[in-house]
Amino acid sequence: MIKFFRHIRKSLIEKNKMGKYFKYAIGEILLVVIGILIALQINNWNETRKDTIKAKSYLLNIKEDLKKDTTAYNAAIGSLKSTLPDTEFLLSIKDFKTLKYDSLYNSLPTVYYEISINSQTFDKLINSGITDLGDDTQLFDDINNYYTNISNNYYSVRNWDIKETNKEADFFFNQSFEIPNSYFNYYGIKTNFFSAKSPDENLATFSNMMRSVEARNKLKSAYFRKSRLFNTFEDIKKEAIKLLNKIDEKTQ
Repeated sequence: MIKFFRHIRKSLIEKNKMGKYFKYAIGEILLVVIGILIALQINNWNETRKDTIKAKSYLLNIKEDLKKDTTAYNAAIGSLKSTLPDTEFLLSIKDFKTLKYDSLYNSLPTVYYEISINSQTFDKLINSGITDLGDDTQLFDDINNYYTNISNNYYSVRNWDIKETNKEADFFFNQSFEIPNSYFNYYGIKTNFFSAKSPDENLATFSNMMRSVEARNKLKSAYFRKSRLFNTFEDIKKEAIKLLNKIDEKTQ
């Protein structure tokens, strides 16, 4: 093909047909330009196709991350549904004499939740530079919002709860009553430790602590904070499900 064009060009020059030669040269340039543009278009199409495949893969992985998040949120919400009534119960007791020490101790709000949002896929998506996730331009913004603004709000409340729960646990654990063996059952550990104090002695000490202003204020603060944490888990769970449904529609 190249030899054919060279032959035409040579023939025109030899016949001194410069006008036709210039027209031919312009046409040849246009063909080259068109060829380059077509090649660039094909290359762009291939790159777009690759990005589309990558984007779908990221969306499918984000779906799995959101499912794991939702499972973790449900577990925390279920746990807090028992923690909050236990704290209410401790604050409402007027007479401890008829109650069991073990159950009272195990009602203390000393558990915190180190649940982290699964953001590995989102981090990869950001590092890839892909922001076009199809014809729905809002989808990337929704994903970004979940892993930035909503995530930051969640971590703010979660970290606050961890910090304050540890302080309160130090206070409760440093009182003059023993940790009952049943406390370790929560962690799946069976124990048969000797107790230096009788159940009645531990109950009396616990009762005295529960009548102190400091202990009651700590319990009230814990109740407020755990309530806030409960609402935070509920809110972020709703956002995760909403985003999960939106990605479902896009990947079906």
